[in-house]
Amino acid sequence: MLRPPIPAATGARRMDARGAALVTLIALLVAGQGCYGYAPADPAGLRPSEPVRIVVDDRAFRRIAPALPRDAAPRLEGEFLRATDDSLALSVWIGQAYRGTPFETARQIVTVPREGIIAIERRRLSTRRTALVAAGVVGLVAYLVTHLDFTSDPNPGGGGTPPPPPAPAVVR
Repeated sequence: MLRPPIPAATGARRMDARGAALVTLIALLVAGQGCYGYAPADPAGLRPSEPVRIVVDDRAFRRIAPALPRDAAPRLEGEFLRATDDSLALSVWIGQAYRGTPFETARQIVTVPREGIIAIERRRLSTRRTALVAAGVVGLVAYLVTHLDFTSDPNPGGGGTPPPPPAPAVVR
């Protein structure tokens, strides 16, 4: 159902490019926070294929660095595989350099010595972040609904009669 156009004097305005860029930036910042966080975990309580983050000291990081992607930090994120008395093994995604190829999902098994591990964290759903993202999406939709003008004619001044239909095609 179309509403009648709102006169310009009421304060309604169209969104300009700067406003659209601002809304996009806010949406990216809100969505970039994600709905997940990390909580400390005990290695004995971890299940295989569970997403984890392991923080290692500098010595352990230098030891395993040749097996890691170039942009890795002393914090490894991956899927927990197994734990032994002296090490933890996890599967780390290394396919970021191969986006758009069959190698995009490539993973590598990294074994980390226990004496080099500073912290082990389990990935979990963060209700606070999820609520913030939901509020941001609702706010973005409300902003777009109130600031976009869907009622005006994008082609004003076309009050004449429509042109005649095209001539039928003739095959010779």
